[in-house]
Amino acid sequence: ILTPLSEIEKKLKYALEANLIVAIYNPISKTRKEPFRRFKQCVIDIKSEDALIGIVDSTYEPAKETIVKVKDLTEDIVNMSCTLIVGNDITYIQEGKLITPRGYVIRSQIHPLSQNHYEKFLNGEIPHGPNRECEYYPCHYDGQYCDFCYCPFYPCGDSSTGGEWIKGKNVWNCKECMWLHEKDSVECLREPLENILEDVEDLKSKKKTLLKLRRACLLKNNPNDL
Repeated sequence: ILTPLSEIEKKLKYALEANLIVAIYNPISKTRKEPFRRFKQCVIDIKSEDALIGIVDSTYEPAKETIVKVKDLTEDIVNMSCTLIVGNDITYIQEGKLITPRGYVIRSQIHPLSQNHYEKFLNGEIPHGPNRECEYYPCHYDGQYCDFCYCPFYPCGDSSTGGEWIKGKNVWNCKECMWLHEKDSVECLREPLENILEDVEDLKSKKKTLLKLRRACLLKNNPNDL
């Protein structure tokens, strides 16, 4: 290959920093190992050592598919016939597959308790941060932020933050999603949400915009430029 390693590394860094899904073909050979080592270090430096890597090994028939964290991606499990897939910040594993949600609007009715919560939210009656005066606090963990006791994105249909469909019931379960109660998430979401919502019905009529806001905060993009 005539492309200098420095150029390849530069392009890889830009792609990873832009949160693109990255595919690496022919990542290593018996004599050419330095590109693979630089690739692995770039992913660790820019993502984390827990970043998910899909390995498709075409020396098998059918091709063998494996998912590992980049810290566990060693030279002995890859070869010239492998393709490596690097997920982005919202990629997750489901039933042995790497999933990166594209994002779709799922319509639903507004639950009466959610209706009541966002009527108070619009009236400025919902406190910012942990609400230790609530009789149910903490419903998830001590220190949680309670600004969004009811999710304004429900159902988001995105399992990257812990939610999932209850099989056979077409019901979205948010029990394991803690993202909405984390300080950084709330700090990112609250002001833009206040600017988007003018009426509780906007939870339905402006859901596309709301889901864009959610994604912007998840990927640490500008929540005010949707």
